[in-house]
Amino acid sequence: MNDQSPATERPMHARTASAQPALTKNIRVVLRGLTAVEYVEVLQVPADLSASDLDRLVDERYSAVDGGDFQGDPEYWERGDCRHEAAAAGDVAQGIVTVANGNFSVSTIAAAAPQTVATTQARADEALALFEQMDQQLESMQAGSAATGRWLDGHGHECDETDPGATWTPYDLEEQQAWLETVASDLAELKRLAQQLRQLVAPRDATIIDQASEVSGDEEQDSSTSSPRPGSP
Repeated sequence: MNDQSPATERPMHARTASAQPALTKNIRVVLRGLTAVEYVEVLQVPADLSASDLDRLVDERYSAVDGGDFQGDPEYWERGDCRHEAAAAGDVAQGIVTVANGNFSVSTIAAAAPQTVATTQARADEALALFEQMDQQLESMQAGSAATGRWLDGHGHECDETDPGATWTPYDLEEQQAWLETVASDLAELKRLAQQLRQLVAPRDATIIDQASEVSGDEEQDSSTSSPRPGSP
């Protein structure tokens, strides 16, 4: 009989869960603040007007004064409707929320903001269009390099092999020279397309990351010295 106590082990599902990354979801946080506008005027009134008369005067002036004469009151601020809601399918998270000891911490996703789904798709479409242009240029060059002549009719015009009087005529030296000039032009166009493709897929990513890092640093510096919003504690 084995008197040893069985070793204490965590349940298999607990071990598995701890090894997996925490699941996340995107939400929208909507914050609204209520501000005020005001209009101030100084009126000379009869000294014997009662308080109720003055209240009625205020009501009449509110109806009479044009709304465009009102100005914003920077000292007034109240919390409006603040809520959370499910994020839309195309929304890209601008920050990550972590929870420690019941407290929330929000960190900005610096490099992710410019890389929206729409931007990524547009860049992919642009790269595909460049590849197609390069392929067309190469096909044209390949077809020209394989041709040594063409079929001509009795009037010296290009025609099909099956046309009456068609004669195979090799390209002369002048025609070959003209074709070589078009090859040089095609190669220059290929080089231009290749440069566009390189700028599209390579250095722009590094530039975006550098710019995002600079913006993130500026935001952290500004947030430490920014003044509270009017009416905030």
